[in-house]
Amino acid sequence: MIFAILGGMAFAGIHVHIMNGIALVMICLFIYLNIGPYRKLQVAVVTEKWSDGGINLGKIRRIVGINLCLGLINVVVGAGGRFIS
Repeated sequence: MIFAILGGMAFAGIHVHIMNGIALVMICLFIYLNIGPYRKLQVAVVTEKWSDGGINLGKIRRIVGINLCLGLINVVVGAGGRFIS
């Protein structure tokens, strides 16, 4: 839609670029979550090392909370961005 109507990202509003940047950060956090703490949590559960699992579960909760906040910011920027620029 951006390419058909506006002619590309260069002509999109600043709110679209902000949303794109936030989405990239969210993707990076999700990839880190799956590569790091989630795999360590799986290993801790299989080996029944519950203290290690609890530490990794805390990291997962923190990352998911950050991603949730970024997603909510993204919705606000997307919904109200056209009124700003």
